Amino acid sequence: MHRFDVHRIFYGHQSEMTNYQIRVYGSPRIRAITAIGADKEKAQTAIVLALSMAFDPAMRTYLPVYLFVPERHVGWLVVQVQNMAEELVKRLRAEQTPDTKEATTKILRILREWIANIRAGKPDSWMSVAPERWVAFGYTENDDIPALVKTALG
Repeated sequence: MHRFDVHRIFYGHQSEMTNYQIRVYGSPRIRAITAIGADKEKAQTAIVLALSMAFDPAMRTYLPVYLFVPERHVGWLVVQVQNMAEELVKRLRAEQTPDTKEATTKILRILREWIANIRAGKPDSWMSVAPERWVAFGYTENDDIPALVKTALG
């Protein structure tokens, strides 16, 4: 699914995209988001990249996506995903009417399953061959990461 669409689905149609997000979403090369510290804009970007790979609209199926994160950022990034999900629920419930209650419940169930396919964490060891669907957050050129991650940094 296209990254711009995923951003709008999970952060809202009124959500402004930063220049950085527009550049990353438009680049098929970037899969690894460089970040030294806690950066919400970059965390949102990494989450959107992962979510864009976690749903195959042609097959109408969910696919697991690895979201590689240094140990120092794992807990913080998980909180960012939880905050995004909570805001999404609030936004959809605020737009809900008695006529759309059932549809809203169904949409929330679908989105919850979509998010559940993101596997965030620090790899025990880097794989010799990259998994088909992966994203990274919180690494820099100076980190001990494989070339496949370095070439995908953005």
